[in-house]
Amino acid sequence: MKKIFISALMAMMFVSLNSYSQNTSTYSLDKKVDCRVPPKSPPRKLLSKSYKIYTYPGPWTVFDINGDGWCDWVRGGYEGYRLDQEEPAVKDFIYLGGSTGWRYYQSPKNVAHLNFDERWKLKEHSLFSDAGAVAFYEPIPVYLNNERKPYVVTAIRYDAPAPPPGYDRILITRWSDDYDGLKEVPDEEKK
Repeated sequence: MKKIFISALMAMMFVSLNSYSQNTSTYSLDKKVDCRVPPKSPPRKLLSKSYKIYTYPGPWTVFDINGDGWCDWVRGGYEGYRLDQEEPAVKDFIYLGGSTGWRYYQSPKNVAHLNFDERWKLKEHSLFSDAGAVAFYEPIPVYLNNERKPYVVTAIRYDAPAPPPGYDRILITRWSDDYDGLKEVPDEEKK
């Protein structure tokens, strides 16, 4: 029930963003382009990994999160709770498909030219591999104008049994090829 409510909340958010938009963009929760299944899947051991956490991290879904045409394995993050003994990272919830099989979600790349402040700001506005999976709860792909690379809408859930999050706890990211990871979209792109 909670999953349905959060999904509906996120879908309504995108509908409202689209209705207030100045352009004629079309958002969809349905993928229009199928992805190719890689020749090799992640091992069952990785896909069935469990954690010492209060809540279940959710099932795996398969969609192309990075827009490269290959299917990726994506699992919903978890709701943090004061009794959790582990804090899983996003890298355990995304495995990327490719022509030879799959690979771990390892980001960011191409950051050597950035100074410390630029790196900090980039990490603060992204869901790179070492980010906590509490910021990756219930990921929903939202497609714009049938583009292959979706927006990924997630909730940030630090407090498991609490009421569903407000708009300030909704994160909208999209894959950045420059950094090989999910980067928060700028405010002007959300409008």
